[in-house]
Amino acid sequence: MAATKKLSLLLALVSLSAALLQLASCNVEQDAAESIVVQGMIYCQSCKCRGTRSLASAIPLPGAKVSIQCRDHKGRVGFYKVLTADKGGYAIGELKGPFFQTLAHHNMKPAASCTARLIYSPNSNCAVVSNMVNSGMDGCHLQYSKIISYKGHKADLYDFGPLAFRPANCGPQFH
Repeated sequence: MAATKKLSLLLALVSLSAALLQLASCNVEQDAAESIVVQGMIYCQSCKCRGTRSLASAIPLPGAKVSIQCRDHKGRVGFYKVLTADKGGYAIGELKGPFFQTLAHHNMKPAASCTARLIYSPNSNCAVVSNMVNSGMDGCHLQYSKIISYKGHKADLYDFGPLAFRPANCGPQFH
């Protein structure tokens, strides 16, 4: 009977050790990313969807600018970067610097501490920030996506939005 208890205890320790090793290897893989990359789309919302969250009939907004702002554990802005959308309305950029080591030290992730806000539209006919579409004015939090290869190294990819500007003047809506 004593041998059975010892064998059960030994098997439990082996199982626990295997589980801890697997958990440690998962954490190493997640921490293996060398940088943080954010991406998202910026649109011009159509007049027929004004006042809604819909992006039906929206068109990409090339040259639009979005700011990425990150706050530390005390709520202070520690990082700020502006990204410009390409000809397809797609904005992507790398976030790097000592601030992100501070975040890691305080066990904070960019998804909790960083927001994306619309700041500029090159189209004067579509230059009002829509807060209805993913809080483009107040700031939408980043969402973790996956680990990618970016410029030859591993990076954690975070998404924002999509975000939208809207026209200031739309004709009357008829029902």
